[in-house]
Amino acid sequence: MRYHFAVGCLAMTVLGAAAAQSVGVYTCTDDHGRRLVADRPIPECLDREQRVLGPSGVERTPRAPVPTQAELERAAQEKQRRLQEQERIREQHRIDQALLLRYPDSAAHEAERLQQVQHLDELQTLARARLQDLEQAYVQAQKDLAAQGNTPQPAARKAVQAAQAAVLGQKRSIEANEINRQRIMLRFDDEARRLEKLWAGTQP
Repeated sequence: MRYHFAVGCLAMTVLGAAAAQSVGVYTCTDDHGRRLVADRPIPECLDREQRVLGPSGVERTPRAPVPTQAELERAAQEKQRRLQEQERIREQHRIDQALLLRYPDSAAHEAERLQQVQHLDELQTLARARLQDLEQAYVQAQKDLAAQGNTPQPAARKAVQAAQAAVLGQKRSIEANEINRQRIMLRFDDEARRLEKLWAGTQP
């Protein structure tokens, strides 16, 4: 019985040593330049890489530093930026496919441009003709007011004010039409540059 007890103790000792060796050895250098060694991750070096040696002395994959809160926030922001960039690329791809479907060649795109230019120019011609009518009405309202001398009727004053406001409003409308025309032409220019690459197959 004593023999079996001794053998059992020896076996437990060997197994315990093997288990301890299988854990590995962690080494690092702390803030004060001290080289630290332990059989588990070293708390003083959580902010830096720690070397890990196996039982045979072969170096294992190093233990990476524990990221700080600021590093975690930067990583989250970078991930969000990448997701937004991926979504932008997908959206641009959808826009490109829609452009190609609508304008299979340069002739189709140029025909659409000319059609819109003609429509905008027609609207502007009508707007300028309307402005001339309003300006004539304004002049006439001023004449009617002046004809009443020093005691003009309130209605005559209101007519002049209304005619003047109508002229100013129509001028603003004409200016807005011109700005809109320039904006549309710039859009067609941008589309043409994009489509040239898409038609050639050079745009990713």
